[in-house]
Amino acid sequence: MKKRLVKSVIAVVLAAVLAVVPVLSGFAASYTATCPVIDMRGFMNAKIYAVENDDTSEQLWPPTTDKILELVKNIIGPLAKLSIDRNWDKFADVFAEEANKVFDGLFLDESGEVTNGSGPCMIYPEKNEVKRDGEYTFTFDWRIDPFEAAKKLNDFINYIIENSGCDQVVLDCHSYAGIVTTCYFEQFGCDAIRSVCYNSTAVYGAGFASEIIKGNLFIGGDTDLSGMGAESLVAYLLGTFSGNQYSEIIDVVIEMLQKAGLVDFISNFVNKLMLESSDELYAKTVVPLFGLWPAIWSMIPDKDFDEGFDFIFNDVLAETGKDYSGIIEKIDHYNESIRSKREDLLNEINDGCNLYVIARYGYSSIPLSSTWETMTDGVLDTESASFGATCSEYNIFHIFDESNELVSPNGQVDASTCLFPEQTWFIRSVGHTKQYDSIYDFVNTLMFHDGQATVDTFPEYPRFLHFNSATLELEPDDGVVPNLSFFDRFKLFFEQLFNLIFSVFKK
Repeated sequence: MKKRLVKSVIAVVLAAVLAVVPVLSGFAASYTATCPVIDMRGFMNAKIYAVENDDTSEQLWPPTTDKILELVKNIIGPLAKLSIDRNWDKFADVFAEEANKVFDGLFLDESGEVTNGSGPCMIYPEKNEVKRDGEYTFTFDWRIDPFEAAKKLNDFINYIIENSGCDQVVLDCHSYAGIVTTCYFEQFGCDAIRSVCYNSTAVYGAGFASEIIKGNLFIGGDTDLSGMGAESLVAYLLGTFSGNQYSEIIDVVIEMLQKAGLVDFISNFVNKLMLESSDELYAKTVVPLFGLWPAIWSMIPDKDFDEGFDFIFNDVLAETGKDYSGIIEKIDHYNESIRSKREDLLNEINDGCNLYVIARYGYSSIPLSSTWETMTDGVLDTESASFGATCSEYNIFHIFDESNELVSPNGQVDASTCLFPEQTWFIRSVGHTKQYDSIYDFVNTLMFHDGQATVDTFPEYPRFLHFNSATLELEPDDGVVPNLSFFDRFKLFFEQLFNLIFSVFKK
């Protein structure tokens, strides 16, 4: 009797375990790390210090709070004077001088070289800390020639391989790091790389870089001060804070600021400043800073390159009397090695290792452009990040035939024009800079697959995905955009408000 009872209990327990295991597996990562992961972030991601590899030295990027407050304090007086004398050039002089203090130490020389010893803090892990299934971040200087950064990446890859006991690594490159990774492949080939994920990268360019180089830094491209600047700024802010735990409160505040005319005032002020004093600001601050970073030139979309090059070197810098042949040589090298044969090189990489492309969408562009309605992830154009998808504007739906498996469920994205349509995934409603465990799991599932996976390999990861901001999980996209009623928004607003108040008091 006791034996029968014990067997019955064991049977029930086993049945329960067998029933629970599949459920639990749905929450666990669906991959096994069989070699090291090297993670690379993008443009302006790494902190820059006055002394490279010394994070106790002065932080140059991002600017410290003290530097920003000093800037604000020093321009309040000139700003008040501007409201009286309307002398825009005089204000621009002061603003340029103060801005240069904030960015002091980030400037490169006429050859696009670091000469002050500044740089990021990239400390290698100890040899005995390198594991076969370890994850390691490669931190690099995002200002310099991407080929130089790629050489440092090669050194790091070799170090990890040598000390992990593996023959290869997998690379997860994000944003500008995609350019550095492509330069790596051009120089060193694919032998050391098992898989690479171009995770929302700028390999085909970044629209915001074009506006800097072409001299078009107007909010919404609104040179007529027509109100388009405010519209573009509001669209960007709403997208930036979507998914935030207090998004409804933030949305209401933005709407109030818009109705009060503050957004119009800010956009019109910036655009008026650029209209009146752009030559001054470009010559003293914008070009000496951004224009001499080789990284910026590698991010210029092909269609804008000639215009941007002509504006910077044949206009803004033409009368300085300085020799810019060093940086021009770096720019030419990138154009000859990558830009002129980009697709051939990407196809070679695809032949040499497993290659994956992920793009994000659902947002307007950075509002410093007349093309701010372009479909983006909040930073990079979705067309560029996906290696060629055809996209509607961010707020236009049902443009393409949604019955086509290559078209997103909301009709905004057509993947048929991608360079690698069967190896390209799209995630709706997650911004460019956002990183979550569910996205890391997705990327690693792809990279550690045995062989080249496609959009049909994993049922949980079809071509079109949606990021659920409530659960922080990825899910197959159904194309549905929630349309909240006034009552729903009212309820959500006060729920978030009480949560905010509670969190403040809790602290």
